[in-house]
Amino acid sequence: MKKILVIIIFLSTLSCKKSVDVLPVFDIPEDQAVKNVSDLEVIVNGAYQSLQSSNNYGAAYKLIPDIISDHITVNRYANEKGNTGGYLNVHLRQMYGTIDGVWRESYNCINRCNVVIDAYENSKVEAVNTADKLNLARIAGEAYLLRGMMHFELVRLYGLQYGIGSNADQSGVILKLKPTTDRPSQKRNTTEEVYVQVVKDLIIAIELLPERRRNEDFGTYQGLIGGRAIRVSAQAILARVYFQKATDDDDDAFMLLLNSMKDTGVDIGNLITKDKLKDSTGFVPYWSKFGYQVAESTLFQLVNLLNPVTNEANSSIKTLIDSYFYSGNQEDAAFPTIYQLNNNFDVFAKFSPGDLRKFIVGTVPIVTSSKTIVSFSQKYKINEGTIDLNVPIIRAGELVLSRAEVHATKGNLSAAIDDIIAIRNRNYVADGERANLVALSQTDLLLEIQRERSKELFTEGDRLHHFRRFAQRHQIESTKSMRSFTLSAYNSLIPNFRFDSKSSLFKIPDAEIAANPVVINN
Repeated sequence: MKKILVIIIFLSTLSCKKSVDVLPVFDIPEDQAVKNVSDLEVIVNGAYQSLQSSNNYGAAYKLIPDIISDHITVNRYANEKGNTGGYLNVHLRQMYGTIDGVWRESYNCINRCNVVIDAYENSKVEAVNTADKLNLARIAGEAYLLRGMMHFELVRLYGLQYGIGSNADQSGVILKLKPTTDRPSQKRNTTEEVYVQVVKDLIIAIELLPERRRNEDFGTYQGLIGGRAIRVSAQAILARVYFQKATDDDDDAFMLLLNSMKDTGVDIGNLITKDKLKDSTGFVPYWSKFGYQVAESTLFQLVNLLNPVTNEANSSIKTLIDSYFYSGNQEDAAFPTIYQLNNNFDVFAKFSPGDLRKFIVGTVPIVTSSKTIVSFSQKYKINEGTIDLNVPIIRAGELVLSRAEVHATKGNLSAAIDDIIAIRNRNYVADGERANLVALSQTDLLLEIQRERSKELFTEGDRLHHFRRFAQRHQIESTKSMRSFTLSAYNSLIPNFRFDSKSSLFKIPDAEIAANPVVINN
């Protein structure tokens, strides 16, 4: 049975604020906020809704890691008008609204989770019957999951890759584990401390979350009901965390987790065979669907529901879509999308002739520019006039490619090749390419896997994190800077920073520093 998480986006709760204010405030008196299990449900709903913000997975966590790295070229007009020029040049100044917004929205989500976790751990809510007990455990599991996710995403943008000074004082972000209505004086934790807590939260989430959800309409249990997390949602995120840490022990933990998932019926290798880019109806995206539809291999997604009045997509997701997709009416005719794929992306990716993924790269002729075409991503919208798609947070394809890299790192090249072929086979018949892969050395196979990762995961927010982790893990000299990591003749606009450089890190917002002077900035 398919097991996924769907987060439903509600227009009325969308917040795209970019002003710098008192950041993580959840100003509800405790005696009014938490009286029963239903109250906790409302609070965890607020935590879910934080994820849909343009300062969260609704845009920022998808856009920024690709903008800072090598796949995306930024519209020069956007550079002049807003904060994207800082991403391109890796001068991440403190007052940039999006950078501040990411910090604020993530900690708002964390604080809501803390209210729920505090009530659960300290028995502040009485579960009066069996249904209440089940719901209380589920709600707490959701809170642990979302809190772990937010601390993880924060430490990846505000801290260096795990393993680079991870125990240094204030190398990570602030671990906030108690509900608060103010900002107590608290310095940044170490990266090591943050990762320990993230893993702890996700393990608890796995223990508390149900394997399936009850469909009250039919009295049956199913993998997908409404917009709630189930166990595999936390398992998939924990696998991502282990892989990001990039140590021998964490690679082992990653493989053990995938094997335990398979033992309970979640085989990621089987899931990726369920969805293909093309079927009898034509070009169909396997990475995402619309509304309540869900791809078999999607493990976690934001659901995009149309506004019933305007018939338009959720405005936060629309920010992400319009940033990438050419609509034909952008203000700068020479650069019609805010964020374009680098013009050498297709050269770097080296799509095979039959690879359907190359159709995700759209092109448009530009008559007013010296460039004849501009490339853009169609990952969240296939054609002009079509419905905007859901936004995947994690897919089985990512875990299969991560597994391929772990296999190759451990010297199990045959298993790594099997995973590469499996990913390719759902896009075109790739069995004939096995001999070429077998002929590669271990190092060259690792580089081929990271190239495959680009073809599969571009514009999904993976690139920057993958660059830092890959360079730290394998110490291949040619991959230690962003420009050399591309393995292609990318132009000089690509920021050239090393994987272990603080120049690409977000700055802690001024408002946090002013109110919390013990915090040391990047």
